[in-house]
Amino acid sequence: MPLGVFLSGGIDSSTIAYYAQKNSNQKIKTFSIGFEDKSFDESDYANQVAKFLNTEHYHQNFTPNDLLNSINQIAKINDEPFADASIIPTYLLSKFTRNSVTVALSGDGGDELLAGYPTFQAMKFARMYRYLPKLLRETIKRTVNILPISHDNFSFDFKVKKTLSGYEYPLEIQNQIWLGAFNPQENKNIFSSEISNQINFNQSFSETNEFVEQAKKKSLENRIIYLYLKQYLSDDILTKADRASMFASLEVRAPFMDYRLVEFLNSLPYNLKLKGWKTKYALKELMKDKLPRNIINRPKKGFGVPVAKWINNELKDFTLDLLNESDIRKQGIFNYLEIKKILDEHLNKKADHRKKLWTVLMFQQWYQQWYK
Repeated sequence: MPLGVFLSGGIDSSTIAYYAQKNSNQKIKTFSIGFEDKSFDESDYANQVAKFLNTEHYHQNFTPNDLLNSINQIAKINDEPFADASIIPTYLLSKFTRNSVTVALSGDGGDELLAGYPTFQAMKFARMYRYLPKLLRETIKRTVNILPISHDNFSFDFKVKKTLSGYEYPLEIQNQIWLGAFNPQENKNIFSSEISNQINFNQSFSETNEFVEQAKKKSLENRIIYLYLKQYLSDDILTKADRASMFASLEVRAPFMDYRLVEFLNSLPYNLKLKGWKTKYALKELMKDKLPRNIINRPKKGFGVPVAKWINNELKDFTLDLLNESDIRKQGIFNYLEIKKILDEHLNKKADHRKKLWTVLMFQQWYQQWYK
């Protein structure tokens, strides 16, 4: 069947493309998409790798309107609420790729298996932070809270505030809070009193705690990797890729998920994954003579969309419509005053609530599509 490779220009997809091209007697097809917002755009890196590997490269730029128009498809793609905004570019990339091939390879799994996310670096800081004197910790918190708000992708204030969030929980749970939108107390606040009274919020991380117990003999770092594999990779990354690609009639396969490779990488010492502050150390060592140096050493960008900016601009009417007071109160699930509070703070740039607002928006969109 006609085969292609998703190529973002990151080390994972570039590694897949390298070995696919090495083992092919003709040019492989690679696919990438680009955006006008440069803080989210990776197309220059993808083009560089495609030229370096001499692939048959296909690229398409999407405008904000293209991205926004595709939001209407999200509720149809998801038969249950799903709040990872990267499903939008994943769907657009899948639809674009399907014009040329029927099967595509992705780099999914590399970050989870090889400690590639910035959260693995943040975990080292979080461990050190706990040893600081209380007065110094409080000073750091106050300083962080006055940082100017930016709605760029992985902005400095966003990363620092996320890193300090969840400090009162065990490190494994803190990592889950980083990945989510609401901590347990915020979860409680966002629901109406009627719904909140029916929920045991002490059980918010019951499944995570079960996985932690399964891996209790492993080091903290390897427990974190285990959690990524069992939850984030399985329930988000692979789910997102499967739903978005199948909606575009494209089969996506992830070579990093070959069970032999998974077993091998899980057997490696952790310092071959995160060495010092260098993520994916073993993979970068493997590829250092096979890919351009700047591709190997570039920081993790992620496959996102400018949700924070959209809510204040292009998506403002969409947001206000889905979160209008009449419908929220009639629905009876959420606490309208809490939603209004976080929305007002975001619109006035007093806080960056992109993940919280997007999560509620995606639930509301799903609710309108499938439940009303």
